[in-house]
Amino acid sequence: MNNMQASKVLKNLDAIKYPECCRRMKSLLHVVSMACAMVCVTQGVRAGGPAFPPPPVGLYLLNDRQVPVERMQVPSFISGFALRIAWKDLEPTKGNYDFAVLKRTITYLQAHDMKLTLEIFASMPPDYVLAEAKSRIQVRKGQAPAPWDAGAMERWRAFFMALSAYPVRDAVAQKDVPLRDHPTLTAVDAPILGLQSVRDMRKDVVGHPEYDRKRFVDAVEASVKINREAFPNDYGFLGFFRMEDGKRQPALDEEIFARVQKAFMQPGQPGLGLFQELWSDEGPNPGTLGLYLKRVKEPSVVMLQSLTSWKRPFTDAGKVASGNPEAALARANQQYGCRYFELYSADVRDPGLRSVFEAWAVKLDPEGSAKRGVPEPKSNAR
Repeated sequence: MNNMQASKVLKNLDAIKYPECCRRMKSLLHVVSMACAMVCVTQGVRAGGPAFPPPPVGLYLLNDRQVPVERMQVPSFISGFALRIAWKDLEPTKGNYDFAVLKRTITYLQAHDMKLTLEIFASMPPDYVLAEAKSRIQVRKGQAPAPWDAGAMERWRAFFMALSAYPVRDAVAQKDVPLRDHPTLTAVDAPILGLQSVRDMRKDVVGHPEYDRKRFVDAVEASVKINREAFPNDYGFLGFFRMEDGKRQPALDEEIFARVQKAFMQPGQPGLGLFQELWSDEGPNPGTLGLYLKRVKEPSVVMLQSLTSWKRPFTDAGKVASGNPEAALARANQQYGCRYFELYSADVRDPGLRSVFEAWAVKLDPEGSAKRGVPEPKSNAR
């Protein structure tokens, strides 16, 4: 536990409502907590390095682009909210940032004992970034700067630093704090500039006339490093699938994995979550797209998002034919040690799945579930 994390612990302690007769107990708990925090800080230094932000755990509700979180139905078994938003929506013009959605979202989440995961689409840049880019790639929704474009990388860095420093009201501390220090924020996506994830299904990157393996792998590391420097007190994660350029051994995805593993995933480092949005009845398959997820070890974790809704699928309905994610939760938890799952609203709202989600909420996030009053499952059998 570092000083910032100790501060977050004490802020959560302040949030507890004590009756008049127990105010002395509150004071005593503050003293004990601070002492424990300082011991943890000292032990971390003695061990040769600080403690690091814990990865997010629990069931998280995916945002609906048309409905803000305060208007969504959020049951108590939900540990947090995954806000997905395009870079261009947060920086409409050069150097002019609009982070108001973060302020509104955090205000609501903190009041309801939920956490925030922030996912920014680096493949959807502001118009000026694309106009100034000297090298571009095709992406699913048009064009984006190539990951190795130096000018775009500098704008990405400036954006992330501004985002990190953005002041947001902390209702517990009763003051504005930088977003990076807010106790509600728990994890921030560390995407690759222009590309988003380690994935290139149409060969838009490796087939680019300016593609060079070393330059690309360097750009991957640089993109992730920007995130980690901007948000040192929050967990980082990277979308990681499969990627090849057919040029030499090791395979391209193997070289990328080795690079990020060395830079961010070693013992004594904060760790880096590997993320996929392919979670379904059988996916991700550990023999194919889940190959690198199987190789994740502490302090890193696997983080998964639903491929589609189990109850109202909008794509690949056959991959969620069971209509119930219960077996998929158990399988992903066993295969990958996954304790973080993002769900679509249609499944979260379905009354037939409530008991499944309540049981898994208690298993994945017992502390948060207790705070939000999630009932203990009647049976631990699964």
